[in-house]
Amino acid sequence: MVLRRVHPERLSAVARDPQFLALYDRLMRKADRERTSQGTWVANRYPDLVDRPIAYFCAEFGLHNSVPIYSGGLGVLAGDHCKAASDLGVPLVGVGLFYTKGYFDQHLRLDGWQEDSDEQFDPTSGPLEQVFGPGQQPWLAVVNTHGRDIHVGAWRMMVGRVPVYFLDTNLEENDPQDRELASKLYAGGPDLRLRQEWILGVGGVRVLRAVGIEPRAWHANEGHAAFMLVERVRELVLSGMDFDEASRRVRATSVFTTHTPVPAGHDAFAVDQVVQCTGPIWEEMKVPRERVLDIGRHPVENHGQFHMTVAAIRLSSHVNGVAKRHGEVSRDIWRTLWPERPADAVPIGHITNGVHLATWMARDVMDLLDQRLGKNWGDRLDEPGIWDCVLSIDDGELWRVHHRMKRLLMGFIREQARRRWARQWKEAAHVVGAGTLLDPNALTIGFARRFATYKRASLIFEDLERLRELPDGEVVRELTAVKGIGEWTAHMFLMFTLHRPDVLATGDLGVRNAAMQAYGLDAPPGAQALTEIAEPWRPYRTRACLYLWRSLRNEPLS
Repeated sequence: MVLRRVHPERLSAVARDPQFLALYDRLMRKADRERTSQGTWVANRYPDLVDRPIAYFCAEFGLHNSVPIYSGGLGVLAGDHCKAASDLGVPLVGVGLFYTKGYFDQHLRLDGWQEDSDEQFDPTSGPLEQVFGPGQQPWLAVVNTHGRDIHVGAWRMMVGRVPVYFLDTNLEENDPQDRELASKLYAGGPDLRLRQEWILGVGGVRVLRAVGIEPRAWHANEGHAAFMLVERVRELVLSGMDFDEASRRVRATSVFTTHTPVPAGHDAFAVDQVVQCTGPIWEEMKVPRERVLDIGRHPVENHGQFHMTVAAIRLSSHVNGVAKRHGEVSRDIWRTLWPERPADAVPIGHITNGVHLATWMARDVMDLLDQRLGKNWGDRLDEPGIWDCVLSIDDGELWRVHHRMKRLLMGFIREQARRRWARQWKEAAHVVGAGTLLDPNALTIGFARRFATYKRASLIFEDLERLRELPDGEVVRELTAVKGIGEWTAHMFLMFTLHRPDVLATGDLGVRNAAMQAYGLDAPPGAQALTEIAEPWRPYRTRACLYLWRSLRNEPLS
């Protein structure tokens, strides 16, 4: 990617520069070393695990903005898992879908309304390598769905030491309507979503077999990947094992992570849809149809549906939430699967989500920690004493670093406004309203998520008394960066969140004024409002669709 942006004359010149060539050779030797497990945490502590791959299935991976096949936190977490596994030497192998059009793009018109658009990216211009089958055929596996065979190819991306395989159905061997099957993430209705998850689970297992990878453990990251577990049961039955023993064998080598604490975040499909999608797989498993469908049947709710999370829980020996509190909520949500147990005895644990420090921690913060904790503090995070050292860092130093980064953020906002003024905006009011006059000294609360209803955008207004406790006259700003889903645009954040009677009655919070002017209603004198911004946020494509400024009485925006 970098070399393609360099002028050929420049490449020719450095190819004759001894100093550059020495640097290049040194970096390539380092890269070669980092492709092996030698010297890694796993190799040093658990050398017998180095050659025992772990298959990691997820519907999306947020690895880099040059491969825009993710929508939000699930994908970013999966990407961070791959990066951290590479750093540690964990023999992880990722499996996802290749969305040639990614997750739908959005832009905001000059009148402030959101429009969706498609942006198809060229896989040959990024860090992806097509994987070919025997005889250079472009497909590695075949999956039958709705009575048709779908040829499944794959693209491989190396995330350090970790390979990630993205499954592709856009092949000439496939029916035209099947070629678009995996073109977009979270697109279409339940039928398309079901077929995508069938390709992910079944096709993913078969592609790993085709490239010679035999995982010792299998991880389903969210319920989208539950068919991976079902396919492995089918494999074992075809090898001569009975259904119950095959289910026990799959369960013993499988891990499931659930992320969502509300029902809307869990996929469930009508049984008739599942049967049409999968075909009579129960015949291959040598059991009645209901035995297979029972894997995904919720004991209390959604009768007549196949519940992906339920299926993943039933076929996994280890199930975890992503925070201590989430583990508690998950045990309560799924306790009906263990009716004989109290909620606190339900076998669902928790592993708190983390982030890949090298990706997300600001350089200024890293430099400060290097100074106070030593250069290798990242290798000593398990030592209790290191956290005592963090607590001893001078508050003033932390505040100066924080304020410097905040000024960089405000500078970024102004630069984006300048660029849009040059190529798009027609009136100066757009520039002023885009944040060019934001005060970096004001308390700023950030909220950046996909705008699905279960993301609970209104949480900030759940404790109004706490908001009232802010010092009188304090300027508070909420920057809400959301990406609308379908008809759920950023404007609906105002309609359904701010138009609550208890919020509107809180005139001292300045909420009513912002909401009214946002809709072009008659606003009281002096009320200030909002505009919007929609630009890729480096390093990932988090779309900032709305900046909502609350309590703006001191902001000179008009």
